[in-house]
Amino acid sequence: MAAVKKILKLQKYFSTRYDTNEALWEMIENIPDDASRKRTRRREKKLLMYKQAASQEKLLKSKICSESCKLRAEIEAELQNKMAEGFANLRLVAWYKW
Repeated sequence: MAAVKKILKLQKYFSTRYDTNEALWEMIENIPDDASRKRTRRREKKLLMYKQAASQEKLLKSKICSESCKLRAEIEAELQNKMAEGFANLRLVAWYKW
């Protein structure tokens, strides 16, 4: 129905031109049908969803990576502190045994 209205508008527009039929048929061929518009919209929506999902996945990966780096640094700091305490205790024990 919408295509018919479009054709009628185009006929009125091109009625003053000499090559009316040729230009009109060119325009009609370039009018996308409703099904192709729907397919295009669906395709665009899917692409948008994929892009959003990919960006969210990247964001989550970066958050996880930063959190794991923080945790790793905290654990390493704790281990170094405990190792330093342990070595200090060993030195004291060794000194007392002497």
